[in-house]
Amino acid sequence: MSDLVMLLVKEFIFASLAVITMKLTSFLAAINYSTDLATNPNQIGDQAMRYDFIIVGAGSSGAVIANRLSESGQFNVLLLEAGGDPLITEDVPYLSGLILNNPMTDWVYKTVPQNNSCLAYENNVTPWPRGKSLGGTSNLNHMIYMRGNPKDFDNWASLTGDPQWKYDNVLPYFKKFENYDGHFPSDEYHGKNGPMEVNTQSFEPQMEDWIKSGEELGFKKTDPNARQTSGFFPCDFTLSNRKRWGVYDGFIKPALTRTNLKVYRYARVLKINLDAQNQATGVTYLRHGQLVVVNATKEVILSAGTVGSPHLLMLSGIGPAAHLKSVKIEPKVDLPGVGQNLQDHVSCLYGPFILNSTESFIMSRDLKFSSLIEYATLGIGPLSWTYVSGLGLTHSSLGDPDWPDLALTYIPLGIYPTIHKDVAAFFGLKESLVNDYVSDFHDKDANFILVYNGLPKSRGSITLRSSDPFDAPLIDPKYFSDPNDMKVMID
Repeated sequence: MSDLVMLLVKEFIFASLAVITMKLTSFLAAINYSTDLATNPNQIGDQAMRYDFIIVGAGSSGAVIANRLSESGQFNVLLLEAGGDPLITEDVPYLSGLILNNPMTDWVYKTVPQNNSCLAYENNVTPWPRGKSLGGTSNLNHMIYMRGNPKDFDNWASLTGDPQWKYDNVLPYFKKFENYDGHFPSDEYHGKNGPMEVNTQSFEPQMEDWIKSGEELGFKKTDPNARQTSGFFPCDFTLSNRKRWGVYDGFIKPALTRTNLKVYRYARVLKINLDAQNQATGVTYLRHGQLVVVNATKEVILSAGTVGSPHLLMLSGIGPAAHLKSVKIEPKVDLPGVGQNLQDHVSCLYGPFILNSTESFIMSRDLKFSSLIEYATLGIGPLSWTYVSGLGLTHSSLGDPDWPDLALTYIPLGIYPTIHKDVAAFFGLKESLVNDYVSDFHDKDANFILVYNGLPKSRGSITLRSSDPFDAPLIDPKYFSDPNDMKVMID
């Protein structure tokens, strides 16, 4: 009887892992907010306060810029972030699939209904997770460390007419950035003395099977962060001591004691303020119920992300004039390109591929109470896993062998009783559809593969829903609007 009770308790805990993680994340975020409200109020006179630089958004770009501008001590820098500190639930790699869609730490954006895709989603709408905390989306992603293809950078140099963007010119900065201890040590392509921790996972089920399968198909085991070509390879991750490493850890936290850097959490920027010559003079933000105007003597630096930056520009009167007028915003600067040319690497999930062996990971079978102790004390075991055990790059018949247009993510995850709920929650899919898909395979070992179109030709847009800064923008990636993208995925 005691064994049965323990089994039921285990099933309840791990079947409810997503709910527990969400509740704990919300609880910790509420504590963070209350602490910040009590200990870090808006300073008296903020309305008249001036900084040399104001940085809007503390994600992957804003964090680095704030660190670099403040390190000499000669500039006064203000960093404004709509969210709070990162949470411990975001540190655990295995929970990376369970921390999305929480409005305390995620903007919880959604696309508009799609015409050519997302048919398995509720209302043809897919979530667009974006981090809302110090560190931005580096607190929510799956921690895979992968640079772009050299031809991506060379193409940027060609488009901009600026040779500084060429791969050979940016490579030294990647090396300077890294503290690399991954699968592919190389002085030519990797650095050892930077702030960004790059490591391997301690737990990678079936990784060797993935590499071997690639070799059988003629693919080499290659470093995706070198001269990238087609290949199958294990993953490097932004991990430190088996925990998530985000830009908060590497760039914001070490700088918090600098007297010339002011960091305001929970500061929602509503508008960029312009003078009569349409030069940015500062911003207006809302924090702890107080509306604040703050000015910059040198620059306002907008680093609010793919969605947040064009949204804020248009709210400030910078963007396509006709569109701004349609939502009753006076155009200050007519810039037709703001919010246009949106690109996203659309993906399709293939599987489950059912196995005859017990090599994949089934949560209800393989995640045990001892796993909690193992991770808490040694940082190893299933909780140190990100769900991903390998990656692949290849090219379609329409692509370039030296510029792969297809990426594969290998997920050796077996079918556990509540997988349909977790997959539906993570991807935004219809739960009933996912259940129909996997219900015949409960407790079976399995693999999944996510296939991405890495070079889509479809182009979408981000536009305003209204002039209200608290209305989420309209995100329309227009997936598969270019027929070539579907041909690449089918090829």
